[in-house]
Amino acid sequence: DVYGGYAWPSNEDITYKANIGGARGTFEMNDVGIEDKAAFGGRVGFWFQSHPSLGFAIDTTRFDADVDTQTINGTISSPAVGTGSLPLQGTSELRVINTFVTFDMIYRRSYGRLTPYITGGVGVAISEIDEDFFSATRSENTATPVAFKGGAGLSYTLSDAMELFGEYRYMHAAPDYDIKAGVDPATIGTANPSFGASNLEKDINVHALMTGISIRF
Repeated sequence: DVYGGYAWPSNEDITYKANIGGARGTFEMNDVGIEDKAAFGGRVGFWFQSHPSLGFAIDTTRFDADVDTQTINGTISSPAVGTGSLPLQGTSELRVINTFVTFDMIYRRSYGRLTPYITGGVGVAISEIDEDFFSATRSENTATPVAFKGGAGLSYTLSDAMELFGEYRYMHAAPDYDIKAGVDPATIGTANPSFGASNLEKDINVHALMTGISIRF
């Protein structure tokens, strides 16, 4: 199978852990907007001869989940500075490039040329951030969390060897990125911002609609 479509990531809370005011602390960013993006991918698999309604597939999906320019409202907490709110105007780029590879089971039921199906699986997300949003200089960091996928679709048989299909899917992962030189949020906007080892945690929750073509052998 080859397919393409559109992905709608949900707004997410992001946790940024860094040295804040000289002590380890957190900056909890609330309801951060994530850009909608195109998505595409491919799938290979087979149907079990003993149970023709059941199939197995390896699915690879590629999409971005970038943070767009916005004012991010959050709560900063550190033994050095206490706890308080901190609005942050994000003007730099935080690009999140995702490849989900999942091992899926598929169940189908045919009605003439139409075949509805459901699918779900577990695998790994290869999630890379390319950013100068938190870092002193542009930084690339990769995380490989467990990925989950579930979906449902409908295929239409064109011939014994070819089908068209449309599919809804939901995908989830929770990457955790290490940033070598992340900014101290308490020093943003000052003459001498400070930087140090930091950590960024976020969830990826994506709804997507795909259409594609299946080739059978």
